[in-house]
Amino acid sequence: MDSFIPFVYTMAILIFGFVVYLVLSMPTKRDLHKATRPDAEARRSAGLAAELRARKGARCRLLLGEVHFVANSSQIEGVVEDVDDEWVLVRTMGSGQGARLVAMRLERIAGIEE
Repeated sequence: MDSFIPFVYTMAILIFGFVVYLVLSMPTKRDLHKATRPDAEARRSAGLAAELRARKGARCRLLLGEVHFVANSSQIEGVVEDVDDEWVLVRTMGSGQGARLVAMRLERIAGIEE
């Protein structure tokens, strides 16, 4: 009976570790969406990049699919500085911090407003 208790603790730790591994390795909704339609995301990014290139130097608001850690918001308002195939560079006006540049992946952008 004395050797049974350490065995139970060891098994509990191993099972807990396995459950944590399973939770962390599960695909997200975004991963499943990319896997089912890989060409749709590429076409959307290309169209979004073309639209942002047309607005280069203009002020606009980027609507994001999730909260961005730099802006601490689900939208970024500023001037589009540069655009390439995967990234967009936006100059924003921070509160009391002056202007700052924010680089963002095109796949994170849900929409554009003027």
